[in-house]
Amino acid sequence: MSGLDTANIRLLVASGWLDRRNWEISLFSRPRKFNFATHRHSGFVELTYVRRGSMLHCINGHECRQGRGDLALVRESDMHSLSAGTDLEYANLAFAAEWLKKADQLPLGGIAGRLLTAPGPILGHIPAIEQDSFDKTLQALLLSRGTDRAGAQFAGLLFGVLGRYMSFPGLKAGYAGAESGAGRPAWLERLLARVDSLPASMRSCKEMAALCGRSREHVTRCFRQYLGMSVSEFLIQRRLQHARRILISTDLPVKDVAVMVGFVNVGHFYESFKAEYGVSPGDFRRKNTDEPFAGSGT
Repeated sequence: MSGLDTANIRLLVASGWLDRRNWEISLFSRPRKFNFATHRHSGFVELTYVRRGSMLHCINGHECRQGRGDLALVRESDMHSLSAGTDLEYANLAFAAEWLKKADQLPLGGIAGRLLTAPGPILGHIPAIEQDSFDKTLQALLLSRGTDRAGAQFAGLLFGVLGRYMSFPGLKAGYAGAESGAGRPAWLERLLARVDSLPASMRSCKEMAALCGRSREHVTRCFRQYLGMSVSEFLIQRRLQHARRILISTDLPVKDVAVMVGFVNVGHFYESFKAEYGVSPGDFRRKNTDEPFAGSGT
């Protein structure tokens, strides 16, 4: 599965990229529900692979359902959060962000450039017939990570996965978590990141305009131009997505979830949730707690 030949490995070793401080592999087992709040990485990139169970991985506002064999890459520019029910096991392959910035020095078919500039979430899937073998490779790397060859083995596995299994989709209509810098003003990027981290804290276009120092009219125009929706539509969408993660990862009463994500009227929350997802919040929780997510989240 290695994406690097001997010459490439020698180049990586000589450059110091494979020093132990530049990469890490970890295996996590989550027997109970959990939720990692929205955050961004600094100085490193992370590849997540689900070995057992399933989780909801929100990347730049795009909700990706990761099940057995599914992959997701989180770059420095990406905002992401994780939530899941019970019986989840996943692996993280973390590596220095410089690897992608300089990987065009290696003959990898332009992988680095696509990884850095691809718009939507970068997702992938290990075919079922290859999953057992891939799991064994991960386990062997975990056991050998203190050896001299571990860095080369890690790089070979990583670039093999990136080159063979990952896809680089474009953005869907509307706000699906466009990448930072896609023609959007810097102030709008900062505003979206603020809403992503605290969706309940914003209640109106007036508040958002005051926060970013723009007029309400200008904010409204930019939301229509860059996101394809009104401010109120965007806020409701973000609150509902936040509610989904809380419903899956906690046992809080539905009415408390509604208040937590910013709905003043619980009845409005029920109506909005059912209109968006086709089921009530309670039914959604039961379905996604008792049954694992399916599919690759694309």
